Amino acid sequence: MVKFSAEEGESTRKRRCIVGDEDGGAGDQIEAARSSAAESTLIQLSDGIGIAISDSGKVLGTAFVDLDAFECPVCFELMDSPIFQCQNGHVTCSSCFTKLSKCHTCSVPPSPTRCLALEKVVDSMKLACPYASLGCGEIISYSKRESHKESCSRVPCHCPILCCRFSGPVSELLLHLGRVHGPLIADFSFTYDQWLAVSFDGSGRHHQFLIADDGTLFIILFNSGSLCLVSIGPNSLKERFSYRMKVKREKRWVEFESVVGVVQRAEDSFPSDFSLLVSPEFLDEQSMLMMEVLVWRNKLL
Repeated sequence: MVKFSAEEGESTRKRRCIVGDEDGGAGDQIEAARSSAAESTLIQLSDGIGIAISDSGKVLGTAFVDLDAFECPVCFELMDSPIFQCQNGHVTCSSCFTKLSKCHTCSVPPSPTRCLALEKVVDSMKLACPYASLGCGEIISYSKRESHKESCSRVPCHCPILCCRFSGPVSELLLHLGRVHGPLIADFSFTYDQWLAVSFDGSGRHHQFLIADDGTLFIILFNSGSLCLVSIGPNSLKERFSYRMKVKREKRWVEFESVVGVVQRAEDSFPSDFSLLVSPEFLDEQSMLMMEVLVWRNKLL
């Protein structure tokens, strides 16, 4: 649900909109926001509610509009500018417009007429981050909602320990791992640009935690003979790290070099494009796999 502010009077600063929970109570938070507002501004409250405050500290009126009203009726995705309409006013997103031979509603020939009024509404909208409940306080423009969601540092990351249902920002995930699963991740810290020797049972599926000296969480994934290194965290970590793996047995070895993949849920995301297929011949008599890994920071291949 989108909450629009409606400002009365002669002021030209008429703004804005924000996503919020219309059922939550504001209470003392509104009073704090009112007293701290130096100009007409948009305040994001801790419980996700957004209000607009005028120069005088007055809470502006609000109106609620369902975001479904901004869905393209063809693909059901939220529409961004440009938005097109037929001669009868039926709208479509720009992507669907290029594919239609007639209006999806009234069957009139397509027209390159823009729906400027709806575009103006969409372009002026402000939204709270979908991860506001996880600590993100960003207020973002409607057109940038997907790019922000893709890169938000508060994106929920899921605990990779089997049967554990914890999820939260990566900073909280690290605290959870240390507090709840400490023995499983102990003694696996490493330093960038230095080889680290690792061994594990290669007869089944395996997760090996690695925590860098800057706190970044990496996991060696091994499943059905495929081996790779990923980082659990926000997508902003993509292409920040690369690595080299060396799997060896006696006088034979194989090396693999790749960019580190980034995931939020390790068990559902095995990036096959960044993995090494390991032959069973590299397992020793106890089915142990011996390997070394080297991770670079800010180095692209």
